[in-house]
Amino acid sequence: MPANRTTDIILDRNSFEDPFLIPANEGFSITPRAGFVEYMDFALNNASEVEGVVYQQKGDTTQIQPFANIALLNEKGDQVAQTQAAYDGYYLFTDLKPGQYKAVIDDEYKQRKQLNNTQNITVNLSPQGDVVMGVDLTLKALSATTGSIANAGSFSSLNILKIYYRLIAPRIEQQEAFYMYDKAKNKFILALAYATNSSPKLISVCDSVKAQGLKCVIETHEILH
Repeated sequence: MPANRTTDIILDRNSFEDPFLIPANEGFSITPRAGFVEYMDFALNNASEVEGVVYQQKGDTTQIQPFANIALLNEKGDQVAQTQAAYDGYYLFTDLKPGQYKAVIDDEYKQRKQLNNTQNITVNLSPQGDVVMGVDLTLKALSATTGSIANAGSFSSLNILKIYYRLIAPRIEQQEAFYMYDKAKNKFILALAYATNSSPKLISVCDSVKAQGLKCVIETHEILH
């Protein structure tokens, strides 16, 4: 390696005799210097797996929910892997490092199917390598009620809605923001408040938002929750 030039070093998994071993970290960066010998220790872990089936609850029974988009989150809430359930609801995550993880179904998928979670499941994986089966995820149909919202805008994607809300959040004074999916218009709605009718509370919220030069209207919707 050339001296005084930072170089990234990673392990080639194909070089391992044991296919179930994975590097404990992404790699190292070193800057070789003439006349010095660098030593590095590469830690290895036994890979873990998490698998389960996605179901939909219907009354007292459940049925397979196919093709759900599933993300695996670490303890910090960062996504480390993603997959899609098969036609029979089965999903699998492989090559996982030790740590605490949670499998969650994609928000856009749940909105599109008008489904909601019934539980949150967390798994802890050890350095010895675990195969955790039965991490089943169950969804249920959303319940409907009619009410009024302070509508701050409609968006073609959930990501755009979230970015817009992050931009305006410092300028508005409210803590009840949520989003809805309008299936008829294929739009995501940013709602800043909710009430069973057009209450003074909603009027106050919209007035404060419009005072910042932003859009806000009070609308009646069927709320799915």
